[in-house]
Amino acid sequence: MKFKFTLHTREPHFEIKDDRPFRTGSIRSWLNFAKIFENSHRTEPKPNFWNGLHNSFSLQSCLHPASMENASDSELNTVCSLVNMFYGGIPGGVPDEGLSNMIGVWMKRIHSMSNADCKRLADAGDLERMHEYALRVAAGVKLPSPDTALAKKYWMKIVASPKASPRNKATAHAHLIACTGILFGPEGRSINLGDCMRAGEHAELAAQGGLGSAPYVLLLGKTLRGFRHGEHKEAFGKWKHFWSAFDARDAEYQTELDQQAAKRSVRPSRYKCAAAGCPVEALKGHMLRSGAGKCEEAYKPSYCTKECQRADWKNHKPMCKPGLDVPKVESTQTPIPLWSHLSPSHWKSLDQTTSFRTSSNKRKPKPSAERDIQ
Repeated sequence: MKFKFTLHTREPHFEIKDDRPFRTGSIRSWLNFAKIFENSHRTEPKPNFWNGLHNSFSLQSCLHPASMENASDSELNTVCSLVNMFYGGIPGGVPDEGLSNMIGVWMKRIHSMSNADCKRLADAGDLERMHEYALRVAAGVKLPSPDTALAKKYWMKIVASPKASPRNKATAHAHLIACTGILFGPEGRSINLGDCMRAGEHAELAAQGGLGSAPYVLLLGKTLRGFRHGEHKEAFGKWKHFWSAFDARDAEYQTELDQQAAKRSVRPSRYKCAAAGCPVEALKGHMLRSGAGKCEEAYKPSYCTKECQRADWKNHKPMCKPGLDVPKVESTQTPIPLWSHLSPSHWKSLDQTTSFRTSSNKRKPKPSAERDIQ
């Protein structure tokens, strides 16, 4: 099979055009030609090959194609929705790592067992299959649209089952919070008072069962917290376990914010790009990089890109010397995501950045020359 093709990325200078024969199964050779993979691709086992490819693109948590065999975009979106629902009833919520692996697990699960087989086992009293089938229909797996009413029916079966453990029932109650429509819905959140009360009862029972820190429970607390005092206190303030769990997590969150503020007060310049007019302010110190000059470590300016570092050099140059006290860069705004305000020129500068300064790779700064971030 012969045809012309273009292998490209968003960067034009990476484009590769060729009209040589392209044979089925020869993609590894073309990836090698594009400098994406080394010559060892011919002897690499398939899993190692794909892992290497993922790492080449800095995609550490990608799915192996075998996990997504015959998966359409709509199916993948549905499974992602299912996984988010799954974690909504688990303390801690979605993990920072392993999310894509869980999507792969559910994808395989859906392909290996049909909805009909899952329903048959659920109707026979299998608690695990009840929960799974409820998640499937709530997400709309293999269905024209999600069926929240049917999902609610099976979670209620778990609550009523004498075989269900307190943990099983608490998990079902956590998911039943979402079924009320208070948290989200196809037409927006419900503002019905009856739905609010039912959601609160489910949250109370979930908290009693040890799931007070499940995302659905905490999100409901954030939604209803304004009604627990004043004239609505009698109706909304009666759920002791629910509010106790919410207040405990809220206190932990405030403690985390205080700790972050304490760190930022010691060296604010580490968390805000020093370039005038740049709005980037990092949530964590390692998200920005310091220059390589001889100025005191405690007062080194930090930058989001080389572009900002170069733009600020005229301001920083007179102060870039040891033993000189430099005014701290005060934080005047709430931290924003690192890349959310970058202009196209920032992105171009970022693409041209090849390395950053580390403690093990120190270079002597060039006199009377702009010092790049090393």
